[in-house]
Amino acid sequence: MFQQKGHCPAPSDNSTPFNPPLKSTTNAKLCLAFFSILPMDSAERLQVLLSRISLVHPRLEETNASAQHLIKEIRINLSRSVDSSRNPQQEQLSPTEVDQLLKDAAELANSDHLAEAELTLICLLLKQQQCNQAIAKLAEIYELQSEYKQTVLLTKNILARQGYNTEAAYQLAFALHKLGNSDEALEYILPYYISSPSQRVSRLCGILLKDLGRLSDAIDILEKAVKNDSTDIYSARVLSEIYVEAGVYQKALDILHAVPSELFDATSKLYEAIIPRFMGELNKSIKLHNELIARDQNVTEALWAQCFNYSISDSSHSRDLLAAAKQYWSAFRQADHKPIETTPTSQHCHLDRRPRIGFLTSDIGDHVVSRFLTPLLRSYNREAHEIVLLSTSRRYESKSIEVAAYADSAIDLSKLSLSEARSSLADMKLDIIIDTNGFTKNSGLPILAERCAPTQCHYIGYHATTGLDTIDYFLGDEVTTPDSFQWQYIEKLAQIPRLWLAYDSKIEFPLAIAKTERNSPVLGAFSQITKINTATLEYWSAAMRAVPQSILVIKDRGVQCQTSCKRIADTMAANGVNPDRIYFIAPVDTHFDHLDSYNAIDIALDTTPWSGATTAYEALGMGIPLVAICGNTTSSRMSTSVVSAAEMAHLVTKTPKQFATAVAELCEDYLVIRKNKTDSQKQAREGILFDESRICTDFFSTINSIILGNI
Repeated sequence: MFQQKGHCPAPSDNSTPFNPPLKSTTNAKLCLAFFSILPMDSAERLQVLLSRISLVHPRLEETNASAQHLIKEIRINLSRSVDSSRNPQQEQLSPTEVDQLLKDAAELANSDHLAEAELTLICLLLKQQQCNQAIAKLAEIYELQSEYKQTVLLTKNILARQGYNTEAAYQLAFALHKLGNSDEALEYILPYYISSPSQRVSRLCGILLKDLGRLSDAIDILEKAVKNDSTDIYSARVLSEIYVEAGVYQKALDILHAVPSELFDATSKLYEAIIPRFMGELNKSIKLHNELIARDQNVTEALWAQCFNYSISDSSHSRDLLAAAKQYWSAFRQADHKPIETTPTSQHCHLDRRPRIGFLTSDIGDHVVSRFLTPLLRSYNREAHEIVLLSTSRRYESKSIEVAAYADSAIDLSKLSLSEARSSLADMKLDIIIDTNGFTKNSGLPILAERCAPTQCHYIGYHATTGLDTIDYFLGDEVTTPDSFQWQYIEKLAQIPRLWLAYDSKIEFPLAIAKTERNSPVLGAFSQITKINTATLEYWSAAMRAVPQSILVIKDRGVQCQTSCKRIADTMAANGVNPDRIYFIAPVDTHFDHLDSYNAIDIALDTTPWSGATTAYEALGMGIPLVAICGNTTSSRMSTSVVSAAEMAHLVTKTPKQFATAVAELCEDYLVIRKNKTDSQKQAREGILFDESRICTDFFSTINSIILGNI
């Protein structure tokens, strides 16, 4: 059995890097000739080549030295016309010879000589086409090289001919999972889990159920797998990821730490460094990432995650972000076999036809990015612009179909290799491509490291520079991306007039009405625990000291982590706030119920330096005033932009003292706020925050100016 290098799922946090498939150093289609998928003369040419290089003994002597030469010979001869009469009949190999070749291939693969292992198996199959073991191992070679489509073809052929083959079914299911077809993959692997649940089959079932959103089922399977084998770092990591998604961060860490440290691979160490960020300990996460980078442990993935860390920090890390991003893209391009040189500049065009605009995103579905994209997609003028949605990740949600239907077309790039995705985008002849992910999960940003459109931009989903020299513009507004922030960006800043976003106006909001009978002000924060760091708690503590009769309600999935709750309570206690005044509320079942939770509070509190965007829209949309904190980065100014656009600029603060004063003044009228919630909600819902027509006019005016080169 080959080493399971292809079976280590990457961390599933919101900063997981997009890992483009590695290119095979040989022609992946060669083996398909055995199934009559390629023309017969291709197989004949290979057989001629095999005879010509005189493989008297089935082993490839001095494979390491001769592999590249043999591969070159294969390619040359495939391009020539060879007389089939020169094709001598090949003799069948003996079982001993077959076993030796399979052993050779396994040893080569385990030593990272994948090209040589592939060539060994091809030569074996040329002599013995129906060797299922060789076909299965060749499928595994393609899997290790991320050639998942070839794995699917090979393993489906085995199952069609043989009917029952656990190895082939496992490889097929794993390849389908990597191609974004976890639902189909589960159909293939589930019978084997039911009949004979091996450790890796159990792990794969857990991964597939996690992909499909069946988290409780995934937890049941993976907890059994971890209990059955405490050294299974892969199952432990996937189980840890699920608990992170559920907000039980300390348990996620405990699961990882239960595995012997000597078994930790680079990916596990990286995930261990990411979890503290979820717990609100950003500085600790930054320190751990720097240690990984210094030790060159999985350096590109650590750099990717570190770039996200820096993006949600204050401006003291802005230059660190630029440096880390530069280092990442340099390493990425070297691995991608791209020369490190000045990339082509953008080319502006004249609008003699409607512009073709591509949105490159992994978040088509029930995701906050879609809530902000939908107003554009639903309301744009189809006679003036053509929009193509470019999906880099499949989301198993009905909302995905609804959102995709708003655009002129939707293209799935998730099953394509990096080069295939780039070729596909180039063939579309888009005028502008807009990335919405940056350094976040399942991002397609690396595709744009090679220019795929005359102009490439970032918008919405990430709040700092991409550091990528082929991204020409970063779209914000005058508050989130003022000209004075240009030093923090490699991209040129482009400001959408008034407000850079609008919330999906069709999402149902419950009626805003006070549902608390408490005779004192109720402050609330429904942001991620990730955002509740030391700086944020300094602001909150100042406000609660200024209003000693107030209480604070914190609602997020992360409150299920007792360690995180204790950190918050202890920090505020050190700042002079009695922890008994803090209430932690777990998540509710639906988004409607989540919005209804705002009816239990009077005043919403912002976070810093990663401020609220979605929570700002939702709080104001529920008739709740939000006291914003204005910082010195884009991520720290999103709430400021929203609150200012809603004509509530008096609630924008820059220091804990100002924050405390603003909260105290609102608390003096907390009964009036409760009484006027319905009217405040109506005013917000009818205003700029939910104005889809306004965002379309402003956004596409900006895009037209960018395309014409007027910005």
